[in-house]
Amino acid sequence: MDDDDSRDSPRPIEAPLSPNQRGRWVGVVSVSVLVGLGALAWPGMKPPEAPASPSASASVEEAPDAGQAIDSGLELELDGSLALAAAELTDDDPLLAYSGWSTWPDGGAVAPLPGAAPIAVRFGAALFPYAGAEFAPPDAPTRDVALAQAEAALEVAKTDFKQAVSRGKGGGEDLGLMHRGILEPPVEYALFTLKIGAVYPHPVDTPRGYWVIRRVR
Repeated sequence: MDDDDSRDSPRPIEAPLSPNQRGRWVGVVSVSVLVGLGALAWPGMKPPEAPASPSASASVEEAPDAGQAIDSGLELELDGSLALAAAELTDDDPLLAYSGWSTWPDGGAVAPLPGAAPIAVRFGAALFPYAGAEFAPPDAPTRDVALAQAEAALEVAKTDFKQAVSRGKGGGEDLGLMHRGILEPPVEYALFTLKIGAVYPHPVDTPRGYWVIRRVR
């Protein structure tokens, strides 16, 4: 067949679109228009990117050091709250300046710990909260009453520390491992200068109340 015949041959008549087909085409066109309007209205919008695959180094967890291994599984509690590790506090630390716990109760400066003081100790404590102390119960006694209670428990603690703890409002015979740099300076000094098995000779005033403390090891 030559070219002239192919140009003159009639083309097949396309079948008209059914109502359903017309509806689908109208829907496609409408969606396209809406997408275009959305891109104009929010030019900063971008399709969500696929999350990056983690690197090989990210999937490898660091092994705990010796200090972490010692502390694993030890709950350091006092009155139901966890004692969390904190950065070492200094005399000009805002927290100490606010709470007033950088000196002894009489205002005397706290001496540095002796060079032979341990890095961490296990200890027990009986807590005697008073009105105004942190986390004190609504029925907490006055400071003077709490001090008298702590002094009475201290005499018992010299021979039966478990009994002394039962007289308090929190604490325990063994609260776990305490590291230096966590407690307030006077409390830390009292605890870290104790000999193993010894009870501190005075109730120790802390932000949560008076402690009767004993070094376990």
